Amino acid sequence: MVSLIVRERLDTEAADILNELQVKLNTVLDNFSTIFARSFQTRINGCMRQMAEILYQIKGPPNHNTAEADADAILRPLMEFLDGNLSIFADICEKTVLKRILKDLWRIVLSSLEKTIVLPQSNDSLGAQLLTAAKGLSNLKSQS
Repeated sequence: MVSLIVRERLDTEAADILNELQVKLNTVLDNFSTIFARSFQTRINGCMRQMAEILYQIKGPPNHNTAEADADAILRPLMEFLDGNLSIFADICEKTVLKRILKDLWRIVLSSLEKTIVLPQSNDSLGAQLLTAAKGLSNLKSQS
């Protein structure tokens, strides 16, 4: 009877210790994943700038006949970067680590996309050009 009570108490203590260790491990993995993903920030920003330049080169209103090819051309810099790196990550990372890395990379991609293409700063010359082009397209659309 006494040994059963001692074993249950030890099982409970062991479970508590393991739970604490799991929380600590998850925190460390999240931090490392964020640091690792941030190491690609500059390259992702470069891809976004290339995408913005390609987007800016497309003149006039959207052409439905070339929309798919235009989208492929615009996305190519980012897709080449992601394709080259994500396949490596998938090969070497454990599944839960890969999920964390993908989440952090996706967050960086969306943030960079927003800052560079969707809502560019108007004091940046490329950003100002994109903003002007977007306003022009908006004016053309409202006039038709």
